[in-house]
Amino acid sequence: MALLRGLEALEAGQFTLVLTQLRGRLDLSGEELAILGQAELALGHYPEAELHLLRPHLAGVARATVSYGAVLLQTGRVSAAKLHLEASVDRLDAHWEAEIRHLLAEVHLAEGANLTAAEQAEAAARLLLARDYEQRAATPLVTMAMACAQQGELFRAEAALMIALNILPDIPDPSARALALATLGWVQGVSGRMEMAAQSLQLSGRLNALGQQSEVQRKIAAIRADLCGWQMDWEGEHRAVDEIAVSLPAGEAVICGGPGCTSAAPAWPSGRGAGQMRSRA
Repeated sequence: MALLRGLEALEAGQFTLVLTQLRGRLDLSGEELAILGQAELALGHYPEAELHLLRPHLAGVARATVSYGAVLLQTGRVSAAKLHLEASVDRLDAHWEAEIRHLLAEVHLAEGANLTAAEQAEAAARLLLARDYEQRAATPLVTMAMACAQQGELFRAEAALMIALNILPDIPDPSARALALATLGWVQGVSGRMEMAAQSLQLSGRLNALGQQSEVQRKIAAIRADLCGWQMDWEGEHRAVDEIAVSLPAGEAVICGGPGCTSAAPAWPSGRGAGQMRSRA
């Protein structure tokens, strides 16, 4: 079987290269159309991603089904994402079922159901580990860590992050490792270790600057906003909020006014406070 066009670049985190290879072609298979949609999703090109994922999803392409749920989630349609993912979880093979369960964990995290989010993320990691997808299993471990931290299980959260950071690479795509480091910084900040949190965020920022994943960049900015807010660094918090605002889908908003921020689209840490609203028109 010939290698799917765009797949190598997608797995290397070279999303703009995927667009160069696949956009405008009229001979794409359903799988290749889904690969194009995944790259557009990673870059935050939401209307194009939704268009290119919907058709192969309806044709039964598992890659597209999973990523279409991610589009719904990242554009703030949390209820629609939940319905879509729950309807799909039992009809995909174990690999794609794990991806669905991870997205469901993100949905529950956005809804504030932290215990369920942790359970779903752990189930996703176990499914991937059972199939020897060790590196991919690290990503739901990071989600599990945030869910645990949100409910005060800081030791369990940090332990999960240590496992993830032992697995996740710096290259070719550093985004997942950058998010793990930022999440570690959030956990350290919650536990009062602000100097360690700052160091983790600094390391995360260096890696994040090399990545292209819009949603990861937004989550890291939300973590920075929380940490700045906890230290009453309002200027730093507002800079982070501005970064979130420019990366949101059109019509979504970031609300900030004092410690923490939140947005209509799911943000990684749960925001604290409300006040000034910024939006992307």
